[in-house]
Amino acid sequence: MDTHSFVYEGEVVIGREGDRMKILQLLLDTKSDHENVSVVNIVGHGGLGKTTLAQLVFNDEKVEKHFDLKVWVCVSDANFDVRLLVQKIIKSISVSMELLQKCLREKISGKRYLLVLDDLWNENRELWLKLKDLLLSGIDGSRIIIITRSMVVARITKTTLEPYLLGNLDDDES
Repeated sequence: MDTHSFVYEGEVVIGREGDRMKILQLLLDTKSDHENVSVVNIVGHGGLGKTTLAQLVFNDEKVEKHFDLKVWVCVSDANFDVRLLVQKIIKSISVSMELLQKCLREKISGKRYLLVLDDLWNENRELWLKLKDLLLSGIDGSRIIIITRSMVVARITKTTLEPYLLGNLDDDES
């Protein structure tokens, strides 16, 4: 059950500085908020560095200061289980779903939070909406980063922000 990000502070990632800055802007720019929780999808095929990029952003000093609460959850399962995700988010096991929901809402209520869902594959929109509903008690400027290879996942989870498509590095950058 991986719930941590593992890019070490000061680690240099070649060729993704522009992408990092764009993702930071999407997370920190609250002027364009039309919803209290916006979803930033990072989409690209395997091996492009989606997770590493998200880890760099997650650990950025500006992000540390901007968000009251930061949570990293590695989903990495085609079986999108809302209960399991909620348990991972609040690090609680063996309680009822109602208590999990209440606890999650209390933890994020009145806070600007950043939640990263890494390696999301499930394309069931109803399950996503069920989870999203639980996450709406954060204040304006809260963000969810979804890391996925699937444009279908990006489409069903997006809010007003378009998916961030991570491209290949140029030969001189790789």
